[in-house]
Amino acid sequence: MARMLAGLGVTLYYIVRTHPLFGGSMGDAWFDIHPISCGVFGVPLGFMVIAIVSLLTPPPPLEVQALVDFVRMPDQGRKTLETENRL
Repeated sequence: MARMLAGLGVTLYYIVRTHPLFGGSMGDAWFDIHPISCGVFGVPLGFMVIAIVSLLTPPPPLEVQALVDFVRMPDQGRKTLETENRL
């Protein structure tokens, strides 16, 4: 969620500052990038936020990890769930 909000925030800010429809001008553009290409700033910021949040928060519980494994690979995920239930 933080990634989406950070990326959306920077892209909206850039569009409002540089698009003529919102009273902005290309004089405020970063690296002469047009407002339509604002994702070039939002996407890298989103990945940086992912890295920071994942380092600052604890990993999810084993049950959640097993569920994700099961959704990704049903055959192997089932084996993981059976192994955890035996422990």
